Amino acid sequence: PVVRVVDLALERPGMVRDSTAALSSSSSGGRERVSGVNQKDLLLFEYLDRRGLQSDWVCRAETDAYFVPSNFRRFVAGRGLRPEEPWFLGSISYWHMHFEPRVIFNEQVQCLSRGAVAKLAGVVRSAPSASQASYARCELAPGHRGDLMLALCLAEAGIAPSSDVVDRWGREFFTNYRLEQMRDYTPELGTGFFARDPRNFDTDAVMHWKGKAHFFMHCLRHGRNWVSPFPISFHNYKDREGIRWVHEVLSGQRPCGAACPEGWVPRL
Repeated sequence: PVVRVVDLALERPGMVRDSTAALSSSSSGGRERVSGVNQKDLLLFEYLDRRGLQSDWVCRAETDAYFVPSNFRRFVAGRGLRPEEPWFLGSISYWHMHFEPRVIFNEQVQCLSRGAVAKLAGVVRSAPSASQASYARCELAPGHRGDLMLALCLAEAGIAPSSDVVDRWGREFFTNYRLEQMRDYTPELGTGFFARDPRNFDTDAVMHWKGKAHFFMHCLRHGRNWVSPFPISFHNYKDREGIRWVHEVLSGQRPCGAACPEGWVPRL
């Protein structure tokens, strides 16, 4: 496939660019002042629309995410999702939902239909610039909360993330963790069923499953695996060997072994 690199700053000289300071900042407050993440995704989608987007879908993936285009195409076809309609798809989250609309994890894969890109682009073109993000509106400002800013701008365009991201057995298609971490992200570990005091329940799965009981409760007694056998994405691989391993497992080139829950057989 042909890969094309686009330097958005050539057309937007005033945008906040990624910098050594942003990457090396040890505090979230430091990144908020110097990071360009808040702007980058918004300007990316606006650029694609302005250049006459021909694709039905646009999926934004971080370099540490593994994305399966064939399973994504199967997903949208099976649900009859039309690209001219505004769709926003990804690993949905209700964590912190009472004080911020952080609804699609930014760190992995976010997919927008052509219709959603067009509506978002219109909002971005009229968005005000700010020296500091307020996170109360869609705005072009520095900051390291691209997931939150994208959600705000899409909300102003009248677009909410689709909650239809699990199959009939409560298994997710988009995940925000590594394939070999599936055992660590079961609902039992994320909801405190076996905790003496749920307020003190602290696991990596808590943030993932918070507020998502409606996804899995009807299958809790029968379910063992909580990722679809047709997964669309995994996340948090910081080296190419990990990405290669996932690809070889999903494509049947090597067995998953103990890394996969019993009975889970992935398919592409």
